[in-house]
Amino acid sequence: MPRPILSLCSPASTLSQLIQDGYHTVSDINVSQNPPVLPATKPPQPAQSAWSLACQLHAQPYFSTHIPVLDSLLGNRGLPLGKVCELVSCPASEIASLCLRLCLAIQMPGNKRAVYVDTTGSFSQRVARKAAEAFSTQNPAVSSDSLLDNIHVLRIHSADELYAFLVAIDDQMVPDTGLLLINSITWPFIASLDIFRRQSMHAEVAQLLARIAQKNKICIVVVSHAKSSSSSVAKPEPMDGVVWTEVSANSLALHHSPITKSMCISLVHSSTYPTGMQRLPLDSL
Repeated sequence: MPRPILSLCSPASTLSQLIQDGYHTVSDINVSQNPPVLPATKPPQPAQSAWSLACQLHAQPYFSTHIPVLDSLLGNRGLPLGKVCELVSCPASEIASLCLRLCLAIQMPGNKRAVYVDTTGSFSQRVARKAAEAFSTQNPAVSSDSLLDNIHVLRIHSADELYAFLVAIDDQMVPDTGLLLINSITWPFIASLDIFRRQSMHAEVAQLLARIAQKNKICIVVVSHAKSSSSSVAKPEPMDGVVWTEVSANSLALHHSPITKSMCISLVHSSTYPTGMQRLPLDSL
C-alpha cells in the first residue's frame, strides 16, 4: 500500500501544501517529473496581492448553510465546494440537527444531493422529517418529501467499511452530489482499530477525503468527537488530534459557552477567514 504524504515527518504547513498541490502519497513525489520544492529550499516568491487573493476567493464556489450566524463566520458565503470541513463536537442532539440542516441547505439552489454517512446509528427518520418540514416552511419552493428524497443515508459500522466506501466513491461519485457528510469520522476508528493501525489509517482516509472533495467539487463535512465528554468546554479539542484539521479549509466547533450559557459555534481554524465565535440559536437548526 502506498505510503501517505501525511506520514512524513514534515511541518503541518508543508504537508497541507503538498496535498493541495496534488501529492497524496510519497510515490507521487518520486515519480513526478516536476517534484515539489519544499519550503527549506524554495526560492522566495513575490507576495500575492490582495486583489488576486480576492479574485481567488470570489471564484471559489460555495453553498449557504441557511444559518445566518454560521454563514457570517464563513465570510457571509457559507461552506466551500471542493474542500473538506471539520466539525468538532461532543455527541449530542444539536450536532445531529446541524448535520441535517447542512444536508437540506445543499439542495438550495441547484438541486444538489447529500450523502449522509451514519457511523454512530444516530440518524433518525422522524427527526429528519421534522427538520425537512421546518426547512420547507421557510423555503416554500421545495417540498419536505423532495428534500428527504435527496438525502442518501448510509450506515457504516467499521473503519474498513468506511475506507472501502470512500475508495468506491472516489472512482464513481453518486450523481449530482454536492455534500458528503460523515457523522462521525471518529467513532469507526475507536470502535474497531488499535491505536497504531488507527493512526496509519487516519492518514490514508484524510488524503482520500481531500482528493474526493477536490476531484468532484463537493463539500465534505466530517464530524470529529471532542476530547471532553462535556459540551460546555469553551474550545473543544478534537479527539483525533489535527489529522482532519490539516486537510480542512475550515474547522468549526459546536459547544456551550460558559459565559453566555448558550449553544455557540466557533471557527477555530480557517485558511481564509479570521477565527471567531457566534451564539447559535437552536431554533435556527
